[in-house]
Order: sequence, then structure tokens, then C-alpha cells
Amino acid sequence: MNNESENNLILESARTLLKSADDGKFAKLLTADLDWDYLLETLNRHKLTPLFFWRLNESGLSGRIAASQFEKLRTIYLSSAVNNHKLYQHLSRVLALFAEKKIPVVLLKGAALGINTYPDSALRPFGDLDILVHKSDVKQGQELLEGLGYQLVKDIYFPVPDEKNDELGCEWTYHFNSSVVELHWTLIDELNPFQVDIARFWGQGEEVNVNEQKALVLNPANQLLHLCLHQSKHLWKHLRDLTDIGLVMETFAERTDWEKLYFDAKSQDLDLCVFYSISLAQKVLELSLPSDVVNILAKLDRSTIIGKGAMEMIAANILEEHLPRRFWKLLTVKGAKNKAISAASAISHPLPRSHEGTSISDVRKPVSCFGKARAAFISSFYYRKLFFEFSRYLVKSYSRKS
Repeated sequence: MNNESENNLILESARTLLKSADDGKFAKLLTADLDWDYLLETLNRHKLTPLFFWRLNESGLSGRIAASQFEKLRTIYLSSAVNNHKLYQHLSRVLALFAEKKIPVVLLKGAALGINTYPDSALRPFGDLDILVHKSDVKQGQELLEGLGYQLVKDIYFPVPDEKNDELGCEWTYHFNSSVVELHWTLIDELNPFQVDIARFWGQGEEVNVNEQKALVLNPANQLLHLCLHQSKHLWKHLRDLTDIGLVMETFAERTDWEKLYFDAKSQDLDLCVFYSISLAQKVLELSLPSDVVNILAKLDRSTIIGKGAMEMIAANILEEHLPRRFWKLLTVKGAKNKAISAASAISHPLPRSHEGTSISDVRKPVSCFGKARAAFISSFYYRKLFFEFSRYLVKSYSRKS
């Protein structure tokens, strides 16, 4: 079934807070004969339903949809608001205890974006609290979380047992009732081919308040670098993640040190990661980039015709549920050795599940050999599609150059 109208409406929803948002286009798309089951399922999968509801209200177009559909959207928006409110309450307790012990904390991802980037925290759903501490404070941080009732999540998929996760330099995951805290001491684990100098991210934070408790968030350049790194790691799974990048770029354009971003990206071999993430956000969200950002992208551009072809495919099929993403990391890593490591990881790592679970421990349990084989068989049909579509793109590109 062709869902062009629904897909265009979803893309327009992702642009809600951006300069590329077009209320006239949004209103026109609402008049189409929409498949609401597909629309809601795709909005939910890409974490955009609260934005869609907010856009309806802000543009005064809520009367153009059926009351039953409006109520569904409203329920999801309110659920996001309640969930985020509870998470921020949990976060304020954690921050108060860490402050008492003089442990500095930097908020990452959803918790930070909901406070300092989105006009309404409910518009940016998130499921866990990502906090960054110095590695020297990790042990005490673990004890403080356990004192609040948090427990370490077991059965996390890692190449080594949970008790050795700290050697990977990534995170400890704790949960307590509906709250999940991920305690980070760097921004990416050591098994990943990216090399991040975490010292550069400390001392450049900006202060925010969470229910009267103080914390830090990354400055705009570092936040953008982290978002590009994180979304490359997860292969741009949710359209909301590109919205995060676009919104940070537009909101903090005047305060972003673009030359620092360029220097940090180049010196840590993150230039392809930043280039592809920002380029994807620009293409999908129709961002109008300032000249200094265009110049930075041009300097970061070391892509090949194959890389650009893959990016075209990703942008064109960004909403597709089963779009094969496992080898896309090869685009963003540099060097034959790192590409080989990433390819081996893509082959050996469990394929992502088609549906998200309700329990973090369930979601992160290792996948059985049978599950891997079944998922690989299903994915083979999509890789076949990728191969033929990509071949056609290469032929077209060669023909244009000829």
C-alpha cells in the first residue's frame, strides 16, 4: 500500500519546531484520506506523536481530524508528559544526592534536550536518565543509586559479563520502579571504533535546573557532536533523533562554536560521523544551513559515491520499519581496520527486535541462535532490496557524470 500522504505528514511533523515547518502544507496533508492505523503506528515508532499532537493544537487544526483520533493523540501526549515529569522527579532526587557528595553530573540525550532545547519537555519522549560522571566517581555513584533503591539490570547483552562492563568504559544501567538510570563515564564504549576524548567534554558544560536541583548539560557544539556520535551508533533508527540534531543546530546556531566542532570531529576521527548525521538531518528535514555550517560540512566531506548513494537511500527510506541498517556504520568509521571490525560486529551482534519490550531487562537479553538465524532470514529480503536499489543509484549517478 502506498502511504505517501501519511509519510509526508510524518516528515512535516518532524519539522514542527524547525524553520522548515510549513503550516499550509501540514493543513493540506490533513485533508487527505489517511490510514490512521499506519500513521499512528509510524509516529509512535519514530517517537513523534507528542510533536504531531502539539502541532495540531498550535496550528488550530485539531478540528480537522475525527474526535476519536484526536483523543488517541491527546492520550499519548499526556502519557509522555506524565512519564517525563516522573523521570525528572527521579532525576532531581539523584542530583540532590550526588550534589551532597560533591559529584558533578552532566545530563545527556533526552533528559538534557527536554530541559534546554524543546519548548515543552513532553515533546521529547525518553525512557531513561543518562548521566555522565567522572570515572573516579563511578563507584560512589553506584553506591548512591543503590542507596536510593536502584538495582543493576542483569542480562544486558555485552561481549563480557555485567560485572566487567566498567572495563568497556560505557555505562551501568540501574532501574527503580519506572525509572532507569544509565551511569556513563564516557560517551561510547571502548569496543566501538570511534575514539572520544572525554576530557574535552568536561569544563565546558552549561548549568540547568531540574526541579530546583542544579546540573550541567553539554555546550551546543559538544551536544551536537554527541548526538551525531550517538545516532551514528544507533544508525538513525528514529526520525526524532534527526529532529534533535536539527533543533540543536537551529536553536543554538549563534552560540555554537562551529570551528571547535570541526576541530573536535577531525581530531577524533568523527568527521564522517558528523558529516553524515548533519547531512541526513538537512536532507530529511529540509534545513536551511547557515554559510558557516555549509563550509564546515564541506571541510568534513570525505564521502565517496558509495557513501553518498547510501545516504540518499537512507534519507529516501528513513520511515521504513525494516530498512536494513546493520552495515551503515561502515559509512561513519574511518580506516580499513575499523571498517573490518564494524563489519564483523554487524554480522555477530544480535539483530534488533522488531518490537520494543516493556521491560528494559527483557529488551536487553541476549538473542538465541535460533532468533539470530530467523532475523537474518527475514532481513535477507530487505538486503536484497538494498542491493538492487543501490545498484540502480550507482548506474544513474554514472550516467549523469557521463
